[in-house]
Amino acid sequence: MIEEAAAMREAQLSGRPGLAIFTDGSRLDNGATGHAVARKKGDTWEGHKTHMGWGQEAYDTECAAIARALRVAASSNHALGTVTIFTDDLSGTRLEIRNHG
Repeated sequence: MIEEAAAMREAQLSGRPGLAIFTDGSRLDNGATGHAVARKKGDTWEGHKTHMGWGQEAYDTECAAIARALRVAASSNHALGTVTIFTDDLSGTRLEIRNHG
């Protein structure tokens, strides 16, 4: 799912302050679906992967991955400031959430 080296390179190139979270969802040829979410925590990577069963579409897995990333960000013990979620979702949907609190 998520290539650690590619995610690490993206984080280095992003130059973005705050928390960076990477997501990926997929559907295999046999119909199995799942998603993964990763973030850098200190010097290590922390990830979550979820098998979603069969019958969903790839778009469903991408949305579930983004929802999981939002939950990870909300439960983070880090002074967030900015949260950037990187996704390869090509659905054309763009989402920007700002916390004005």
